[in-house]
Amino acid sequence: MSPMSATANKANLLRAELGTNITVVSCGEKWPDALKNEDKLRPSIEDYLGAGIILSKLTGSKSPEAEVCIGAYEYSKNKISELIWDSASGRELRERGYEQDVIHCSQVDITTVVPILHENKFIRL
Repeated sequence: MSPMSATANKANLLRAELGTNITVVSCGEKWPDALKNEDKLRPSIEDYLGAGIILSKLTGSKSPEAEVCIGAYEYSKNKISELIWDSASGRELRERGYEQDVIHCSQVDITTVVPILHENKFIRL
């Protein structure tokens, strides 16, 4: 089972078990060179597309925001690596010598680890 599928599968099980909604949050990143009055947090395409992948595999009704995120993933799914490579964060990482990290992290469904937040750190579920 792929990691996105594994994550969505666990979320689907928790939703059914707890009878609650699931929220997927696209994390974003901190902008290193924001101006004085600018917010340093910016949306990141890789997090947004990752959320879209997971949301596309969740059961149940979806919010309009989730539908748009899924739509972005569906439209982009055949060129995710190229989009991340050319994104602002992809370019920044490549300029700092992290080309292989960008290549590795642009892959979809390469592991089945499902992370959960426990005591302020992510651990394997």
